[in-house]
Amino acid sequence: MTSPYTYPSAPTEPLLANTSFHTEAKSSHLLEVIYDSPESGSDGDDDGSHTDSTLDDSEEFENAGFGHPLQRMPRLKSADHGLGYDSDVEVQLLLSNMTRLSNNPSRSGSVSSFRTDEALDFDRLVDALVSKKPDPFIDKGPSNLAMLESVVGDTLDFEGSWPSLMVRRLERSSQELFLLLELNLPELREDPWNPAVQILRAIEKDDQVYLFLQGLSQYNKPPLINVAHYIDFFRQVLEGLSFLREQRIAGLNLADPSSYMVDLSSALKDSVLSTSSHPKATTSSPRFDRMSYPVRYYLVNFTESRRIPLETLFPSSSPATPSEGPQSIPACPFRRDVQNCGTLFENLLDDVPSILPKFKSLTKAMIHGSFTADDARRLFEALCRSLDADVFEKLASSSPESSGNSS
Repeated sequence: MTSPYTYPSAPTEPLLANTSFHTEAKSSHLLEVIYDSPESGSDGDDDGSHTDSTLDDSEEFENAGFGHPLQRMPRLKSADHGLGYDSDVEVQLLLSNMTRLSNNPSRSGSVSSFRTDEALDFDRLVDALVSKKPDPFIDKGPSNLAMLESVVGDTLDFEGSWPSLMVRRLERSSQELFLLLELNLPELREDPWNPAVQILRAIEKDDQVYLFLQGLSQYNKPPLINVAHYIDFFRQVLEGLSFLREQRIAGLNLADPSSYMVDLSSALKDSVLSTSSHPKATTSSPRFDRMSYPVRYYLVNFTESRRIPLETLFPSSSPATPSEGPQSIPACPFRRDVQNCGTLFENLLDDVPSILPKFKSLTKAMIHGSFTADDARRLFEALCRSLDADVFEKLASSSPESSGNSS
């Protein structure tokens, strides 16, 4: 039986043997932040250079009916402006850009095509947040995220139900704010591999900026039920990691499951459908099937992230068998991110023992530090292609149904 996760054939041996570092391609100034990648014949050989043409075939996916694969736009690359994130002029340009975006939401970023209520007074919301005691963000952890209704619902009257929004507060001078605003530039916002949360509105107040974001849930609420759900999560994480590598963004907290959230709003929109014909149309059900709707995962923790300037030198290559052991490789921050991602996958694969043996080669290479983000993504796709179709329906050991069957 063949796998529904179909890709063109690609050898996996070169990926397992690959330990080379890649060089960077030059780019331009901040005001020319985005440009299309060069033709495949370009001399550029960075980690993202292979992601112009992915291994997934959208037509084969569609015919197989497996999930909702994201069709990639031509690869995008950011400008080489180094770490000048603290420039008031640059931040102001990005904040002004967010104001324009508020009236022109992304086509691809939010699967629900979320549009903010024009009657919603964001300045008034910020005033309520500033005056609220105790500080509503004091116990929100590193992500500093709060659901809007939970922090101002008892302070302001709102006609009807509160919109599903999150709010985050950042210092205006913070590197994280600059990265999030830049990742929400129109060209990057449209890339379906971009894992950054959609910013719907950015409001300045004194030396702080309040970001209003689309409402999301914890990545595993409701639970991932079967192998297909885990595969889809892993795939989107690796696509997001490859995208951030193309943008030269590193320092991601990828090993922590709390760094990930999910947009399930497409299922909520479909909840008006008859539950008799669509029994999985509500996210409150533990049997919610993520393969029935376009589910998007996002990375929400960029607290320690930074853009690595091109002039930062890392070894352009390394021997197939490093003489100093694995400790010599993780000096590259991009490799450390891949290692942390491998640690996350290794821990989660315990929930799906039916694919654990096959994916050990992937997690081992990632944790060892010998893989780039794109190496990991391509090997992952090759391994998925080799799975039998019936494997995708196997229940995860942590799913409610699996627990019920074992009791």
